[in-house]
Amino acid sequence: TIIGNAPDPAIFNRSGHEGSERSKKVRLIATSWSANPNKGFDVLEYLDSTLDFSRFDMRFVGNSPVTFGNIKHIPPLSSPELAQELKRSHVFIAPSRKDPCSNSLIEALHCGVPAVARDDGGHPEILADGGELFHDEAEIVLLIKKIVDDFPRYQEAIRSPAIDVIA
Repeated sequence: TIIGNAPDPAIFNRSGHEGSERSKKVRLIATSWSANPNKGFDVLEYLDSTLDFSRFDMRFVGNSPVTFGNIKHIPPLSSPELAQELKRSHVFIAPSRKDPCSNSLIEALHCGVPAVARDDGGHPEILADGGELFHDEAEIVLLIKKIVDDFPRYQEAIRSPAIDVIA
């Protein structure tokens, strides 16, 4: 039996989502309150050093043990501010390991942001068809492109139960 989780629907919802609007750069986001290495900072360091930042804009919101050179690091935000950052994004990056129920991933999906997530922990069950799973960090850019090229389908495929359904 899988018991899921859901965020506050008054905050984490699709209202005002801007991610489907095409801009010059693909907007990526990752978030974490914890600076634990299992949150996937190895993947974020890889992206920081390999993404083509003339094509991508990436933000990390939260606490990080890593100093980024290209990814914009935003300190932890309040839930309403975080929801606004998520709603400005095209793709959420969920790189954590052994994460049974990533609240960060759940919040992004509830805001209508498809994700590229590590094929580990609870990510496959949470993500379902609302994004793509990666096994190796070298796959991430191709999976981002796949989502961006078919954004409406991925966004429509997000199936995140509401908190009253979970309860």
